[in-house]
Amino acid sequence: MALQDGFPSANGLADANDVRLALAGLVVRDSSGNPRTGIFFRNTTALVTSTATMNSSVAAFEAAVSRSGQGVILLPNTGATNVLHDPAPVSNSRYDTIYVKQNDAVAPNADANNLPVFGILKGTPSASPILPTYATAKVALDAAPGIGAGAEPLATVLIPSTATSMQSSGVVYTQLYQYTAAAGGTVPFPTKSDLDLWMTAPNGTRALVLATDAEYRRSGGTWKQSTPQTNMQLDTTNSLAQTITQIGSGKIAGTGAAFVSELVTFPIAFASTPRVIVTSQGGRTTGAFNDTSLPIGALFGVAFSKNATTFSVGIMAPSGGVPSGLDWYYDWIAIGVAV
Repeated sequence: MALQDGFPSANGLADANDVRLALAGLVVRDSSGNPRTGIFFRNTTALVTSTATMNSSVAAFEAAVSRSGQGVILLPNTGATNVLHDPAPVSNSRYDTIYVKQNDAVAPNADANNLPVFGILKGTPSASPILPTYATAKVALDAAPGIGAGAEPLATVLIPSTATSMQSSGVVYTQLYQYTAAAGGTVPFPTKSDLDLWMTAPNGTRALVLATDAEYRRSGGTWKQSTPQTNMQLDTTNSLAQTITQIGSGKIAGTGAAFVSELVTFPIAFASTPRVIVTSQGGRTTGAFNDTSLPIGALFGVAFSKNATTFSVGIMAPSGGVPSGLDWYYDWIAIGVAV
């Protein structure tokens, strides 16, 4: 292809194909230059949900859809829309895939019309139907007669033979849609496992894992966490490793024992057991921090039973124990190798 007519321009020659190609420059791409299709992030609420009938409800969204080499179509849904499923199978269960598509009857495409549509690809009933993924659903939609290229999977739903509505027992929804973002933006992913599936992202692409609120950057063909971090020299390897620093605070209620403790879970798991330091901040029974009711002898915090995901923190009072009714406050810092 060559230089296309610009939009908007004074000559007004740009057609829909020209505009789609221009819009592709506004959406994040993979390493082959293909725009990443999907939903622009609003929130983490499920996009497709059940109703008390045989309809699935699709919430409002803005999407970028595409056919190979034809640029991008920005497709909005302005409010909850029902999509009707066929009755439940006579026996066994099936997976239905809910999708959205912008039809196009103009060459090089040959759809039945030029309308935006929601649709359902009905699955084949089976005693053990296979749960679709985004990738397998996209392949199935592209190959399905009457659907074809350009359809974007949103969700799949398991429908057993006993279902009389989408809220019947045994009906299970799985959100399939992937997120996209503006060019240069951060692409959200539900989990780190979902992020790892995007292996064609170009170096420099940024991503956010919603489950852990951790940010990543594509570098050297791999995803590297870009949450604030530092490098430290590990004594065992005498080499530099990519590390992260996490901090937190908490309190432990006294029980009268000489040693009281609790389990702390790291917000983001380390690749291996990190270095953990606990600092006691003071205690109080009521009002401001004070030491008037503390036992004789210093109180100090220790970290023990450490692993890549948790550690235990304890407060020790060698003489007299930690009094019941006393809350003892502590801070912790953990430095270790990033996953």
